[in-house]
Amino acid sequence: MKKNYILMLVTGMGLSTFGQNSLLTDPITGAIPSSGSITDIEIIENGVDAVLIISNQTNEAFYAVDIQDNDWGDAGPNTVTAIPDFQNLIDGATGQTDCTIENIEVNTISQAVYVLAKKGSQEFIVKIEDVRRNGFGAGSNQHDLLHHQLGFGIL
Repeated sequence: MKKNYILMLVTGMGLSTFGQNSLLTDPITGAIPSSGSITDIEIIENGVDAVLIISNQTNEAFYAVDIQDNDWGDAGPNTVTAIPDFQNLIDGATGQTDCTIENIEVNTISQAVYVLAKKGSQEFIVKIEDVRRNGFGAGSNQHDLLHHQLGFGIL
């Protein structure tokens, strides 16, 4: 009887946490609050899950964003040593020209590249992935993460 109880307990715990980022507790789903100025980004991972930490100097908040980028199988296609026309990739993802690159982070699990870019007072967090499969430029996947619904926690 004791073994059955332990099995049910472990199975129940596994089902309740399935699909949730192990680095976040009770994440909020929505857009990152747009008030304030993003000053930095950082990727934190534990070998299983990764979160993107966004610092906002104006409202003195840190946001831990579930980037859902934890597939070790993506590391090969995402691994690069040089990116030609990097500015063009950022401009294409943001819809702007001549953005200033503030910070670049690499997810050590998937090897995807995350970039904090600014154009005037507009801020963008761009994810660049699949560059080996699709090539650089229009074929690679670039996403402006800041303007999408994300799971995140306020630190």
